[in-house]
Amino acid sequence: NLKYWDGDIPWISPKDMKVDYIRDSVDKITSDAVESSTVKLIPVGSLLLVVRGMILLHSFPVAVTRVPVTVNQDMKAILLNRYNADFILLMVKGIKNEVLELVDR
Repeated sequence: NLKYWDGDIPWISPKDMKVDYIRDSVDKITSDAVESSTVKLIPVGSLLLVVRGMILLHSFPVAVTRVPVTVNQDMKAILLNRYNADFILLMVKGIKNEVLELVDR
């Protein structure tokens, strides 16, 4: 729906996952998109992971949200709530090779 685009809410996709902490994105959606579709607003301090795409042949992008965001279908979010997001980020980055071994090639 074209009216859902060009808003203020970051719409995170793998192309945005080049940093450890997400504050912005290339694409953005409107609050109407969140209210009128199945898109969920992901809170600050959540762990984002790329779970689909060719990038997984060589990289396992992960990041922590610093602002509320939404994600596309190639992404998953883990709401960390009371857990230390910085520590979890380092742990997940540390098992990159083990995760990449699980990817179907």
